[in-house]
Amino acid sequence: MLMILSAVSNLLTAQFHYFNEIFDIEQSDQSIGSNIEVVGDSYFTFGAFSGSLVPLFLQQLNLEGEEVQTNSHNYWDWEYINYADSFQKSSDGNFLWGGGIIGSGIWHGIMSKFDTQFNVSWTFEYDDAEFSEYHMATEISDGYIACGHIPVSYNGGFDYEYSDLLISKFDTSGDVVWHRVLPVFNQQYFLRITKVFEMDDGNLVVFGSYYADYENFILKLDSLGNYISEYSWGSPLWDWIPWPVDIGGGEFMAAWQESHYYYQGDAYPETPVSTPHLKKINANTMLEEWDVEYEVDTILGGHIGNLEQTWDNGFVMCFNTPYWDDVLGEQQSCVLLKTDILGNREWSKEYWYTPDLDFAVDLHYVYDIEIANDGGFVICGTYEEDAMGDKKIWVYKTDCMGNLEQPDLVLYPVLIQINDGMLQCEVQTENLNNFIWDMGDGSESLSGDSIVHQYSESGTYEISLSGEYCYVQFDTTLSMKIEILD
Repeated sequence: MLMILSAVSNLLTAQFHYFNEIFDIEQSDQSIGSNIEVVGDSYFTFGAFSGSLVPLFLQQLNLEGEEVQTNSHNYWDWEYINYADSFQKSSDGNFLWGGGIIGSGIWHGIMSKFDTQFNVSWTFEYDDAEFSEYHMATEISDGYIACGHIPVSYNGGFDYEYSDLLISKFDTSGDVVWHRVLPVFNQQYFLRITKVFEMDDGNLVVFGSYYADYENFILKLDSLGNYISEYSWGSPLWDWIPWPVDIGGGEFMAAWQESHYYYQGDAYPETPVSTPHLKKINANTMLEEWDVEYEVDTILGGHIGNLEQTWDNGFVMCFNTPYWDDVLGEQQSCVLLKTDILGNREWSKEYWYTPDLDFAVDLHYVYDIEIANDGGFVICGTYEEDAMGDKKIWVYKTDCMGNLEQPDLVLYPVLIQINDGMLQCEVQTENLNNFIWDMGDGSESLSGDSIVHQYSESGTYEISLSGEYCYVQFDTTLSMKIEILD
């Protein structure tokens, strides 16, 4: 006996938000830096305008990518700003920024806290050294941390001999608890601190890079900022800027880039080719557990924007893949790369903005990625609009598979009664996974896109099938008459 029953093909619709927007911040034609944070039903981008007396801007977008408000501040007499991309939300719904200001003979670190309207709660300026800057700010259990460096023997521009690590702790009111200035790695220079984490035992873990030998480092300090130990890694070439996430138990994942030299004709005879990596590090032992390198289609050296842990405990990183065009010059795209918890590559998506231009466009310089409330990704950066170098802010919102629009979602079960109560079930689908079958007879649910089930009694059974796309479940139900011969 053979009986076949199939459901009507269902084209499903999910309530995901997608957008691809470019913003011209009204106060300036030259917006630089761009970080993004998710707060409730809003996205907030943060950056700075280039030019003299540089203000910061804070832009609020709704879930559809529409601009709600943009506020700016220039409450210091600045001429230039460093690290406009070091922006983080705090647990009370406000924001933290740690950066540097340059102007009128000063170069000082700045730590600031402000609300969603850009009303400043407090600001601290580090002026104990002639030259200093913070690279980032973060919240810990009893206050805030800002971390950066103090250039030594500064001669203007980026001309200085080496850097000392600068780390400062503030209470929740913005008052200084302590400062620490630490020589790192035998007086290497130009530190870039990416993130600081507080461990369960109160110790602090600092991630960063330095340029002397182009290496990355992880530095462990006690709760008072005193040195404990360090670990560094990298090849002889340009390897820097690790973007880490805390996965618990003293373990961290870090996305970083490794550069190689590659001959690319007369234009770039020794071009650094950059490949992204994902490294797992144990801060308890200060040892690497594993490192995975990912092949990408790029010629010029790339740039990693950030790393985040996804809802399925995997990871997603964003980075640039530049290449050289003989007519247009350097071109860049933005790439998302998704891995599982062990660093195995699951998928990658590349995004282009392709205006009809006849000059080099440094588009898609990616700065940040965050996990949206629906499990998708919101990505931001800048691109050059014209040959004069005018930059605009771009923001993309994708689903959890990196798509900028919803793909076809089809759940199409086929039931085949083979003989004497035995039922074969298959699903024909587009883009769904994690299938669960309820056979309607009280037995345990079965999983998979093809299953076989044996009924013990004749009867009509309601068989339900569910599948997932981006953490959203879709269901369909069929009735099937089962006959068992005596």
